[in-house]
Amino acid sequence: MGTPTTTPPAGTPGAFCPVCLAPGPHRELLTHTDPFGGGVYLLRSCAACGADFSDPMKNPGPEWYAAAAPAWTPSVPSPIPSWRLRELSRLRAAKPGAASLLEVGCSDGAFLLAARAAGFTVSGVDFDAAATARARAAGLEAVTTASFETFAAGAPGKFDVIVFFQTLEHLSAPRAFLAQVASLLNPGGLVFFDIPDAGRPLPSGSGLIDLPPHHLTRWRAVTVRKFLEAGGFEPLALGSAVDRLLLRDAAGSALAAALGRFKRALTRPAAAAAAGPAAPPPPSAVPSAAFRVFDFCYRRLAAPLLAPVFFFWALLLKARGRGFYLCCRAVLRRPAA
Repeated sequence: MGTPTTTPPAGTPGAFCPVCLAPGPHRELLTHTDPFGGGVYLLRSCAACGADFSDPMKNPGPEWYAAAAPAWTPSVPSPIPSWRLRELSRLRAAKPGAASLLEVGCSDGAFLLAARAAGFTVSGVDFDAAATARARAAGLEAVTTASFETFAAGAPGKFDVIVFFQTLEHLSAPRAFLAQVASLLNPGGLVFFDIPDAGRPLPSGSGLIDLPPHHLTRWRAVTVRKFLEAGGFEPLALGSAVDRLLLRDAAGSALAAALGRFKRALTRPAAAAAAGPAAPPPPSAVPSAAFRVFDFCYRRLAAPLLAPVFFFWALLLKARGRGFYLCCRAVLRRPAA
């Protein structure tokens, strides 16, 4: 049996959806200029699978992430999301005994430490050298600093479980990535991942985070299901997660974005009259000191007072099946050739 095609055919950029390979034309949603690299990107929508995707589909690389990361790095680190910890228990129940787990994009290894405590033999890979150094310093010796493509080409063996969190939306070739994941799984192996839900509440709070080249694709539940089935996987659980911490962060980001627009509306005319068009600030100037103060005050002062609001809002969204991150567990049914 032949393997499915994993990359779009060569030709006009944007002519094929990178998620399902459906041919165009694909509707244009918006045009975005990257403030860090200066590139211009179209965001297109695929009617066949529901994905939104960037044109061009090109990951900007680790240097771009190092320059742009301060724009969305919170002043207070967030804990492991509750749904990942719940799913970890399910994964362990499904794979008892001696079972191996690989995390793609493991960062400093927080989830790997939890997985090891649950009884998995853990490995990780990430291209961020500083993050992987912290992971190894925490006692995670089987953490590799490399791209996943490089790791997959020389992997020491196969795994029972592979997890990847907030990863697919960054990839320029998601189908090729899934094929590599399948090639590293033992028969009946499981994957678990989460990805931003394109239908989430408070989308205005996402800002640059949800635009190319940071996020190259946007996903819906139907998109995830079709993507997995085309790659030889059967979804076992697929839903949208929400909790009060996510609502807290989204509300804070939306408020910061609104305040930023208000500030620019007040200051732009005066600045333009005095000095002409202003050049965009260099990436190192983002975020500003004012934003850092806002972020700290919001998290430390305002958010605790609003905790009951976020709690009941989360309950309402759960009742309606709405959330911020699509979470999926799937099993490999068709081994990679």
